[in-house]
Amino acid sequence: EEAAAAFRAALELFGPDAEPLDRATTLQSLAGALQASAELQSGRDAWELLLEAEAAWADSLTVFRRDAHFEEWAIAQSGLGAVWSRKADHMEGEERLMCYRQAVQACRGALKFLSPERLPSLWLQNQGRLGKVFIEMAGELEGAAGVEPLEESIKAFELGLQICTRE
Repeated sequence: EEAAAAFRAALELFGPDAEPLDRATTLQSLAGALQASAELQSGRDAWELLLEAEAAWADSLTVFRRDAHFEEWAIAQSGLGAVWSRKADHMEGEERLMCYRQAVQACRGALKFLSPERLPSLWLQNQGRLGKVFIEMAGELEGAAGVEPLEESIKAFELGLQICTRE
């Protein structure tokens, strides 16, 4: 909570002449702090933090364009994937599936600009999140409808394992 408060205070200092990249970077830091706080909370408190984190990630994307700032854009997409995945914990039925679909879309968006050579830990984190989201999605679907998400989960985890070593 203290980190989030500090980033909120920093954002208040930015005036109309502030460098947009500085503001967007601070928004990403705020979003990360809010997500970390949400992991320590439950219920309505966690939900409110997740909504604020989602808004901060989305706001940073107004500056960090995919074509000009691909790494920052991928980081924001990854953050949104994490938020949507966590928001699904607070939903049921079709709303939960929608959250999972949003998480998949965000993770796949990030993975378009990530590779094991460029930001390997973030690439691996997104592969793992993608695999987990597909497992969760499969659990929400009935019968044969859950097979495809399980297959996608296996693919994501296998890709992640390609760069993991015992060392």
